[in-house]
Amino acid sequence: MINLAIIPARSGSRGLKNKNIKTINNKTLIEIAYRIAEKSGIFSHIVVSTDSSKYKKILEKKKIFIDSLRSKNFAKDDTSDLELLTYEIKKFEKNNKTKVNYIALLQPTSPIRDKWDLIKCFKLKCMIVLKLNTL
Repeated sequence: MINLAIIPARSGSRGLKNKNIKTINNKTLIEIAYRIAEKSGIFSHIVVSTDSSKYKKILEKKKIFIDSLRSKNFAKDDTSDLELLTYEIKKFEKNNKTKVNYIALLQPTSPIRDKWDLIKCFKLKCMIVLKLNTL
C-alpha cells in the first residue's frame, strides 16, 4: 500500500517572503512537516514539492532530498492544491510505476500538529473506507 505525504513549499509567497523556510527551534517549517510525517510511520513516501533550488539546498543539508523541482506551471499564485496534488501524484506514479492508495497534504505553515494528529486522521479514513467496503 502506497501512502504518500505531499508537502507543498512554493518559494514565491507574496505575503511573507520565504515563509516555508522560516525556523522554529532551528528547524524550517518544511523540515517540521517532514519529520512529523516520518515519525507518524504512516507514509511509505514523503514528497516535498518545491520550485526553489534554494529550498532544495537547505533541505539537503538536513538530509531531506528532493528528486526534482516542481514545474513552474504548478508554482503560480493561482495554482490550486488540487492541481498540485494531481501533478505530484501523476509524477510519483509514473516515476515509481505504482499507484498511490492514500495521500495527505501537509502544509508547512501548519506546524502545530504532531504525529498523533496524522495517525488519528489516517485511522479515521481507514475506518470510513472499511465501513464503505462492507456495505
